[in-house]
Amino acid sequence: MTPEQCRAARRLLGWDEWALAQRSGRSAQTIKNFEVGRHKPHVGTVQALQSAFARAGLLIAEDGTVSYAAHTTTG
Repeated sequence: MTPEQCRAARRLLGWDEWALAQRSGRSAQTIKNFEVGRHKPHVGTVQALQSAFARAGLLIAEDGTVSYAAHTTTG
């Protein structure tokens, strides 16, 4: 995940840094430092951010696109 993807995902969800912090278990300062390029996050931080977005229904694809995940139901 790039800083741009993180910002785009937050915008799609209408989340500020604090909202993502609460949902990911990371600090708002960690998120801000990542998004402005001040620090490269640990792998665990990226995974926590991606998990928070995925729980909200967003996918961050390998090609860099950020979109809502397609929901399918069976039965």
